[in-house]
Amino acid sequence: MILVLSYHKFEQGTDPVVDWLIRYDAPFIRLDLKSLLDGETSMHFQDDGRIIVNGYDLQDEIKVVFYRRFMHTAPLRNCREAPHHREQLKDDLDREAGDVFQEIFRRLDHALWLPDYMPTERANNKLHMAALARRAGLKVPSTLVCNRKEDLLAFHDRTPTGLVCKPVNFCGYYFQDEYAYTAYTTLVDEAFLADIPERFFPTLFQAVVERDFELRIFYLEGAFFPAAIYANDYGEDLADVKLIAEQDTTHNLPYKLPVELTEKLHAFMQLAGLSTGSIDVLRDLDGTYQFIEVNPVGQYLAPGRKCNYYIEKKIAQWLIKKNKQANGSPKPFPPKPTRISRSLTAT
Repeated sequence: MILVLSYHKFEQGTDPVVDWLIRYDAPFIRLDLKSLLDGETSMHFQDDGRIIVNGYDLQDEIKVVFYRRFMHTAPLRNCREAPHHREQLKDDLDREAGDVFQEIFRRLDHALWLPDYMPTERANNKLHMAALARRAGLKVPSTLVCNRKEDLLAFHDRTPTGLVCKPVNFCGYYFQDEYAYTAYTTLVDEAFLADIPERFFPTLFQAVVERDFELRIFYLEGAFFPAAIYANDYGEDLADVKLIAEQDTTHNLPYKLPVELTEKLHAFMQLAGLSTGSIDVLRDLDGTYQFIEVNPVGQYLAPGRKCNYYIEKKIAQWLIKKNKQANGSPKPFPPKPTRISRSLTAT
């Protein structure tokens, strides 16, 4: 059986895969941490190492795990007696929630995970991934992490293309009312340099790549699905292509990767221990490909559909295939569907 770990509500990289699992009549369970923490889903850990969820013995049933954006902050209720310790209590509960997930992973480490949990945690550190990319022979823009203005200014002075700043780890979303906020890659301009204090939190700065175009490459166990993102005018102030992704002047096209780049990217993913991920690469004005980052649970739906890759279908097929192999039943793959979920487009 397949276990899908994701958010309680809609998750754009998970739900289309689930649609295909349903269409293929694949055996799966969907589990989210919020339902476990709220008690909506029954769960208990037994002394013999088993996990029972709504009557299912996950230890016996689960062969493959599809893991995307499962973590969730713990709810804090009935805190009236200790209002001054609310923040500390919230942190303690979040750590407890994290330990619950760690135990799920430990008890299901016999299953095949997509992506694997531990490499995914390591991949969140962009500095570590940049080091592995260099080991694989990929070119990476010059990078500096510092906490003093004098070091930033010196790096800026010796980088003629300019700088951007970004989080070392991946930034989540901040929700308020009907809006969602997140941190984008930001250009380090003169106003930025003037406003930044002499000492600041350790921050990642990277040389600007004067790009010809950007590549978003989805990787699945050795297979590459590259989308070239072209913009009619990137503009001097654009540091993150996501800011113009939906504009009419931005185009996503299927792209054939050079063999040498494919080999280096594959070597990098093996070094990182990743069986899947969304890789960002920039091709500069000299024709050189520069590695930017990899996100093991990055979004693939928009570029995949615009390039007619239908990655969500391929992921579902991969999960079904691995589940059958684990059960020792290499049956032929289900026939090509003639009717599908409303949220999908027929191929």
